[in-house]
Amino acid sequence: MNYKIEYSPLNYYHSQVSNECLCLGVLFHNITTNARDFYYISNFKRFQAFDDEADVDFIKAYLKSIKEDISSSLFSNEENFSLNEYKKIFVNDFKFQKTIT
Repeated sequence: MNYKIEYSPLNYYHSQVSNECLCLGVLFHNITTNARDFYYISNFKRFQAFDDEADVDFIKAYLKSIKEDISSSLFSNEENFSLNEYKKIFVNDFKFQKTIT
């Protein structure tokens, strides 16, 4: 069976002026089966070096909440889940990049 997959990386921008970013995770959507998952970093040493003033515990909780949100029953029965619609709410320090199919 052939599966159609789309995904979008989640980047963290610690400065909007410099436009520097670090990829923290990737959101996957299997369009064929409607399965979704969010995978994110587990080693935060690089993140701490990237932004030594950021609250690592908050970032961990934030990433975990995205994973739980995607896996929650809120979306599990939604047949018309749209990755592009979901990622619109992420506009400040956390931004999902262009969806790749």
